[in-house]
Amino acid sequence: LGVGIGLNYGEAVVGLVGHEDHPSLTAVGHTVVVSQRLQSLAAGGQVIVSEGVTSFRSVQEYFAIEPREPVQMKGISLPVRPYQVEMRALPAPNG
Repeated sequence: LGVGIGLNYGEAVVGLVGHEDHPSLTAVGHTVVVSQRLQSLAAGGQVIVSEGVTSFRSVQEYFAIEPREPVQMKGISLPVRPYQVEMRALPAPNG
């Protein structure tokens, strides 16, 4: 499958919405909106993340992070810089 992935880090409100007979679990908030907008930038097989995700040491250790040009996202007042994630070559196992 040619699926693109968008990841953002931050707070969100999660809860059940809809009719009591058919509730739906959903998440809302700035973090969720940015995640969806990043996902829309990702082509099949790409992972696009926000700056908040790139700050995790474990991400930097295993993945190369390439900055892209900032983009103005619908519903977001300031431009957001997306980062494309590329797998790093893993070290050979000892032994």
